[in-house]
Amino acid sequence: MDLNIDLRQSLQCMRKNDEMCDVCILSKEGTKYPAHKLILAASSPVFKVMVTKDFKELQSKEIHLRDIEDSLMTTILDFMYTGELSMTNENALDLFMLADRMELANLFTSCTRYIKDHIDANNCLGVQQIAERYNQLKLNDFAESYLLRHFQVFASTEDFLDLTSSELIKILWRDELNVEKEEYLIDFILKWVDHDLENRNGELEKLMKGLRFPLMNFDFIEGKFRTHPRWKTNKKMAKLVKTIYKGCFQIFHRINFDPYPSLKCLRYQYRLPSQVIFLYGGWNRGRTLDTTECFNIKTGYWSPASHLKDETEGRSYFGIDQLNGEVYMAGGYNGRSYLNTIRKFNPSTKEWASITPMHYRRCFTSALAYNSNLYVLAGFDGVRRLTSVEKYCPKNKQWTVISPLNVPRSDAAAVVHRGRMYIFGGYAGDALNSGEIYDAERDNWTHITNMNVKRSGASAVSFPEENKIMVIGGYNGTSRVATVEIYDPVTNRWTIGPPMSQERSNFATCVIENKLYVMGGYTGSTTLRDVEIFDLKDNTWQFGRPIGAGRSAMKAICLDIAKADEFFEGGLDPVPWMNNNGAAEGGARNEGSLYEINTLEGLAASSSDSNESQ
Repeated sequence: MDLNIDLRQSLQCMRKNDEMCDVCILSKEGTKYPAHKLILAASSPVFKVMVTKDFKELQSKEIHLRDIEDSLMTTILDFMYTGELSMTNENALDLFMLADRMELANLFTSCTRYIKDHIDANNCLGVQQIAERYNQLKLNDFAESYLLRHFQVFASTEDFLDLTSSELIKILWRDELNVEKEEYLIDFILKWVDHDLENRNGELEKLMKGLRFPLMNFDFIEGKFRTHPRWKTNKKMAKLVKTIYKGCFQIFHRINFDPYPSLKCLRYQYRLPSQVIFLYGGWNRGRTLDTTECFNIKTGYWSPASHLKDETEGRSYFGIDQLNGEVYMAGGYNGRSYLNTIRKFNPSTKEWASITPMHYRRCFTSALAYNSNLYVLAGFDGVRRLTSVEKYCPKNKQWTVISPLNVPRSDAAAVVHRGRMYIFGGYAGDALNSGEIYDAERDNWTHITNMNVKRSGASAVSFPEENKIMVIGGYNGTSRVATVEIYDPVTNRWTIGPPMSQERSNFATCVIENKLYVMGGYTGSTTLRDVEIFDLKDNTWQFGRPIGAGRSAMKAICLDIAKADEFFEGGLDPVPWMNNNGAAEGGARNEGSLYEINTLEGLAASSSDSNESQ
């Protein structure tokens, strides 16, 4: 129904005052709810049949819904009359089932959206079971995918302990099962068995066969796993453990890579990552790149993804962020022109599309998803550095110019942190150390405490749980830096953080599984392939696998995906230290490319580059 608000409220008042009502609904408690046949029939085909066909409801003018409690009855009537919905975690599933039964299409859509938005480890199994019962395939797939991606948290809930043996075995065999370490699954299995030891101890062997032991640390298998006291009281498990140890010994010592073909738990196929790092565009050897790479968090390897690239043009020095499940790339430079165009990438369909262009051309710009809109901040239009900021509303597909920054700046670092937009540093004839914060209610920008170091081409990363913002690297007006500063919004102060090993500017950053990845960039003379990883748990940096070829001025973003294998050319490789011949791979991070990217024309790992200053 599409009635205006005043008419809806008038009808609601008439219903509550029993004015011109011509039917009555009786709840489980026997409460009578006067209503209008016309409203019921327009809202639900089921109600329409009841009040228009020759059923007893037509004759008695009463509809008996004896299994629906008063709280639910009030909610659905309010929704049918006003379009307003009082939904909570407690009534969402009940309303979902009721909407399906009564064919209340609008209510069903609202319930599905709410359930997806509020799914968590404690309710995902219940959502999946209800979706399966009501043949809601999309919701079932969504809940199942959530459970697999968040299995480590799910394993701490009561629902995990209530799984049947067949349900748990099915989960353990799934490629999409996501755990930080395969070893953790052993503890989860033992926890599940101990919950009902008498009836479940005999299931241990079946459950363990769902694991992938070659993915585990061999020291763990040789030590804790092989000598675990639980196997002494279970003959089948003791025999299986002995076989697993022998098989893993042969695999890890490169003796035989398929010692027991019939034993699937000795397979060396990695599980699918639930997230990938999507790296796009950039600059190298005086030209803009259109190439794409994806990082597999499970194997630690980068893979070319030419099938995902934007066929229209490459770009560098652009802004990027995700909004409503799509990746937006704003402005930048294509090797010929400073751009005001926007391209968006849909990770589900793997398709690119253009949207309404911005008011201003912007290179060296930043893009942020904020309050359901896309904001593009500052930049360089080919003539001057900008203070202007504009936002894009996906609903009306229009750009609006908002309050400008106090300082013109390009090549700045911007981030959304705990519901606020921040911008740091940049370039305005010299590198800047100033920063600003945006007040959405007042639509204005205010200065915050200056950083200790001037930084252009730096990156800002939000850590909401710690309520800190990290600003990394950049160009200080003289040279590239490896230093790190940490901003505390509560005290409005900066402290010094652990520095990177390599000084760099115009690099890409991404946080995935509690680790910050810093990729590529420019040293002032060299365009880098290097990747450094900051472990948020122990505050240390280490080098990771390098990207396929040196690039700077690119962007990276973390994508939550259901079918990760579609993001890697040729699918996912098995254990990375094995090639097709079963031989170990080698190669240090500075000894050339891990793979060839044809469209990069064999760019060297450490190619010289001109200074990309404005």
